[in-house]
Amino acid sequence: MTLAAWTARAQLSCPTADSDGSSEGTGPMPLVAGGVPAEACRYPYMASLSNKNYGGAHICGGTLVHESWILTAASCVDKRFSNRDFASPDASLNGLRQGMPETFQENIPTVEADLQIHPEYDGDPVSGYNVALLRLESPSKQPPIKLIAPDEGLEAGELVGLIGWGRSGGTGAFASTLLEATDVELEGPDVCADFGAKDTAKVFCAGAGDHAFCQGAGW
Repeated sequence: MTLAAWTARAQLSCPTADSDGSSEGTGPMPLVAGGVPAEACRYPYMASLSNKNYGGAHICGGTLVHESWILTAASCVDKRFSNRDFASPDASLNGLRQGMPETFQENIPTVEADLQIHPEYDGDPVSGYNVALLRLESPSKQPPIKLIAPDEGLEAGELVGLIGWGRSGGTGAFASTLLEATDVELEGPDVCADFGAKDTAKVFCAGAGDHAFCQGAGW
């Protein structure tokens, strides 16, 4: 199935068991630094968060960590530090085209009363506490992401993958389709400090080279 098929506004169809899951067409379009369009259904735990009060526009990404919980950035949903109320977004799961929730496998509201923001988050997005949990109104049928063990640390130089609908530049539009950048190297504390991190022991920094996690991906 080509990426152009999403414009038909039909629900995303995952590859069958005898499909290799690859996309046809003219090849990837590098919209985000080092990023290419993700394959259908490769990241079923990736959520596009949107708010009906703002026209259903994509506001941030999130990750399904449990059938009932989405992990996202506190800066996306903490209305104490914003003039916009994004505290109870809808979560669209297992899809590619942000702003088109009907093309996702699931669309589930979140429960504002159960929003959990890290108690030490103070509005600084690089403080090390910029995390929040959103409870889904009903459990998702998508598989949650597999989390690393608490004692399984990550070190500078290790390769990771980035996923999201980030901007191609500081003020550009959100990417319309889910992007991925693989083999992105984690950076050391000095680079994190250059990014503005105050406590480099509480954050991960990546994407200082040809592949980057651009503004607006949110997660």
